[in-house]
Amino acid sequence: MKNAKSPGDAVPEDQSLDLTWPIVFSVAGLTLLRSKSVVCQMLGATLTTLSLIRLIKKLATLA
Repeated sequence: MKNAKSPGDAVPEDQSLDLTWPIVFSVAGLTLLRSKSVVCQMLGATLTTLSLIRLIKKLATLA
């Protein structure tokens, strides 16, 4: 049974692997890539690339 932690404890809790935001940013980037505006396409490519890099880094920690 786990003991309840007080707010003053300095030990950080285990961080869960949350992949929601990188996936959301990847989909948003892909949506922007379909735009006819070059600026939107560039923003979408950047957003997709950065979010996929973060997603791969998070998945690499599992291996």
